Amino acid sequence: MSHWEVPRTAIGVRHLLAAARERGIEASDALAGTGLDADRSIDEVTGWQELAVARNLARALPDTTGLGVALGRRLHLVSYGAAGLAALACSTPRNALQLARHFPDRLAVLSRTELEEVGHRSALRFDAGRIPADVRRMLLERDVIAVTTALREVAGRPLTGLTIDLELGRDAAHDDLVEALQITPTYDAPATRLLMDDAFLDTPAPQADPDALVEAMVDVAQHLDRRPPRSNVAGAVVAFLERSPGPPRLEPVAAALHTTPRTLRRQLAAEGTSFRALADEVRRARADALLAEGRLSVEQIGIELGYADAAAFSHAFRRWTGLSPSQFRRSASAR
Repeated sequence: MSHWEVPRTAIGVRHLLAAARERGIEASDALAGTGLDADRSIDEVTGWQELAVARNLARALPDTTGLGVALGRRLHLVSYGAAGLAALACSTPRNALQLARHFPDRLAVLSRTELEEVGHRSALRFDAGRIPADVRRMLLERDVIAVTTALREVAGRPLTGLTIDLELGRDAAHDDLVEALQITPTYDAPATRLLMDDAFLDTPAPQADPDALVEAMVDVAQHLDRRPPRSNVAGAVVAFLERSPGPPRLEPVAAALHTTPRTLRRQLAAEGTSFRALADEVRRARADALLAEGRLSVEQIGIELGYADAAAFSHAFRRWTGLSPSQFRRSASAR
């Protein structure tokens, strides 16, 4: 399954449809070729479907200058439901960014993002290279505004110590873009990135609430667990792992699927995933169930899942969900 086929929030599509209506474009025309029905509720879409709606809108308009800015201004943390509430409850903007990495498909951002260190600063890089050229500016502007707005809302104050590099050239919507970002960007940069000082990233968030964070994260995780199963090779791997006790290993899975480990890796890569990612998915689902059940200790669950000790399991669980096993268990038992 490729990045564009993964189910994601329909927030972006709903805002594209609202922009279409405001510009006199019928929803049925904006949804043409997507398989989505304007007369039915749209809760989840794929990246391909969101791209198709954006391209339909771009083709129907004589000029899309400023459209990305208008779309970005619609997005606030409350737009994202439980994922947005979780970000608001984080202790700092840095924690909110780390949290967002766990559930990127719950956010209305189509660009791929990566957080990296640049000297004494942190940079959030936006990779829009796979977005078609006819809508790249629109969606990249939307994505950058959405992220800066989210950071401002988490911090509870104007952005300071931040700079923005845009790979785009300046256009007639410059003033509107600056107003939305509250930062004057550098245009024609080699890459699009948001550079942040540690002082800003580690600003205590005024709405930080550990208990609310746990509740919201559990809601997001349970929503993802209700999704339909995967198909093709990734689905077969997940099905095998779910039936297999002990730590996940590539070789027996490949043998069961009558292929070699090398070929299986290549097939999974073609579907946009990896054996490790699928193994983590299965382990996380098992961990969720065992923690909610409450019968085994955290250490026993770690051993059950093939980890050397409780510390190794706790580290993995926090990497998957942003929560410690104990936090998840307390929230699950309270429900």
